[in-house]
Amino acid sequence: MENGNWIEVPVFIHGITPDADPQGHSAQYAQLDGLIREEFSKWNRKRSAAQEDKRFDKELIPVEWGQFLPSDGVNLPDELLAKAEHRLLEAVIKSEHGLSNLDPTINPARAFRGIVRAVIFQGIADLFYYASREGEIVIREHVFSQIANHIRNIGGEKKISLTFITHSAGTIIGHDLLYQLFRSEEVMKVKVAAGEAPYPAVTELREMISKGQLRVRRFYTLGSPIAPLVMRSTGLIMKSLTQEPLRRVDIGLQVLEDLPGYRWVNFWDKDDFASYPLRFLYEDGVVEDKYVDVGDSILLDPAHNLYWQSRPLAVHIAENW
Repeated sequence: MENGNWIEVPVFIHGITPDADPQGHSAQYAQLDGLIREEFSKWNRKRSAAQEDKRFDKELIPVEWGQFLPSDGVNLPDELLAKAEHRLLEAVIKSEHGLSNLDPTINPARAFRGIVRAVIFQGIADLFYYASREGEIVIREHVFSQIANHIRNIGGEKKISLTFITHSAGTIIGHDLLYQLFRSEEVMKVKVAAGEAPYPAVTELREMISKGQLRVRRFYTLGSPIAPLVMRSTGLIMKSLTQEPLRRVDIGLQVLEDLPGYRWVNFWDKDDFASYPLRFLYEDGVVEDKYVDVGDSILLDPAHNLYWQSRPLAVHIAENW
């Protein structure tokens, strides 16, 4: 079933899990996808005859990266990331045993040392990898190709409309994909001249966009650390110092007559220390920072992991579709 001339397809991109033996994100994806579809159904039952149904027309595109899933049958470099983070943390903890006896001073803050260590290794280290040139290339190639493969499998000459629902480090990857898809040809030529070869998946999707066969409907970020990642680029640092906002056209989120309202909604919770407001980064009207109370803990069952089961988040998506 189509909404107008577009087939609506959701794309889910996760961040890195702190689990030592991650089993993928299908359950989390299905939970939020189900909540959104439930809210679509509620809205559709109350809509007027003149209003179109709100719905996803296809199953979600489930992006996986950063951990090895045996069912994939492949072992790409980024799939070792979660295991490497856990092994390094174990090695650090083991190496510290006994050494602390050399310091007899009392410092209550040391009680949080293990927690901070775990956050750095299992919650931030993946961003260190992605911020490196090698990690950036490996992860982008893996994620972008998954999305392109799924779109290709939809088949035919259908017009496909993507809604990105991204979490944590996945928000950065999703944002970078938008820039790759919609940056100008002039910028593309400069990047190629500097030795940055275009990703095959991006070339394929850009061609679909140029033919009017592909668009991005909405971009949702959950618990996003995009704001501090400005520091990975000299150009972004200079723009932040001069308070020059980024342009909507560079990520393909222009104002469209058939898509009113904000096309990028950034959900954040003050109990999630990895989440930041993002509206200030772009020109007016691009990003809506939407506060949502997903949880109250930063340790056990942390708020950062609870966006996937947030009914208010799903309600907002459905009502502002």
